[in-house]
Amino acid sequence: MLDNDALRRALDRLAERWERSANPTFRLFEDDRVAALDLGDRPLVLIGATPYARAFVAQAGALEIIAICDNNAAGKKLGPFDIVAESALADLKQQHPRLLAAMMVESKGAAAHFGAYCDAWHIEWLGLIHAFRRAGFAYPAVQAKFYDRLVESAWGRRDRWQSFAGALDDELSRGVFYSVLLFRLTGERRYLEAAHLASAAAGEPAWLRPTTTHVYVDGGAYDGDTVVKFIEKFGPAYDQIYAFEPDEANFALLEERTKHLPGIQRFRQGLYSDRRTLRFAAGNDQGSYVSEGGDIAIEVTAIDQVVDRPVTAIKLDVEGSEASALSGGASQISRNRPGLCISAYHQTDDLFDLPAQIASIAPGYKLSLRQFTPWLYDTNLYCHQGARP
Repeated sequence: MLDNDALRRALDRLAERWERSANPTFRLFEDDRVAALDLGDRPLVLIGATPYARAFVAQAGALEIIAICDNNAAGKKLGPFDIVAESALADLKQQHPRLLAAMMVESKGAAAHFGAYCDAWHIEWLGLIHAFRRAGFAYPAVQAKFYDRLVESAWGRRDRWQSFAGALDDELSRGVFYSVLLFRLTGERRYLEAAHLASAAAGEPAWLRPTTTHVYVDGGAYDGDTVVKFIEKFGPAYDQIYAFEPDEANFALLEERTKHLPGIQRFRQGLYSDRRTLRFAAGNDQGSYVSEGGDIAIEVTAIDQVVDRPVTAIKLDVEGSEASALSGGASQISRNRPGLCISAYHQTDDLFDLPAQIASIAPGYKLSLRQFTPWLYDTNLYCHQGARP
């Protein structure tokens, strides 16, 4: 279980530090080790030949990048820079005593491994968020929606922290909320790692009312994994499943994976506020999103325009269109008050704005939060047991 009192005190200390500062900047929120580090006038090695590294290199300007370190791509180049294995870091440190490493990796394993390696060779290092914040660089387009204005959004809503925490239904949810805030303010992933472990141990909250027959809407059904998980959890207690997935390749996997299951309607469409055609940028698993400059066109529709049965459960993981999809299901939500499982991380402000939107559609829902990865992704909002007030 998370220590909510300690997390709350950590937030209070950050607020107090801000109030006491004669010239407050967001660097006040960083750990002392990180706050003391600057990119200028120091030779840099970027850790990971990733899209983040490519974006960083493209904006590097006068920064002195020595090399890129990536064990899987050693011997190749990224732009004009050599990619070296981690075994070269010790030599680089000897050649450049003031060497600074900047992490361009997201995964827990890679970040922990290279952080420990740098520590062993006394190489100071910045995490991914700190490196981009310090440089003032733009994130890659696909990832920008996750990272842009993280600290500004969290800190700018500090007058709503207490009321939001009070609206959450359980202590774990409050701890997850405090942990997400601390991560966004400080950039320190240890807060999300603890929230992830606690969430994984507890599992999902009881977000569905007991019923003999569920009507389930799965927005962002991907390859059918969440449809299968729903059926595994509730067994035969479903009457109809509506699965929406706009990506052609994912939709083919969805069809194949669920073709033997009864009571499933599959739509090669996304969920939105109404029926239309949108441009869509196809990225990695977390990176697809609606964009005017997107490389493909997708058809989208609204829950209320397609589903004509009383819905008991809605899951939305629609790559940043959650607010629009909620608008498109407002009639179902207000009339039938289904359990909701909503991704609350695709847009920086979603953590605060989506609960407010749901309350405006159907007041009285109880709210829970879970964090199902140790990184920025998969902060899930659950709205449940919503008897009419």
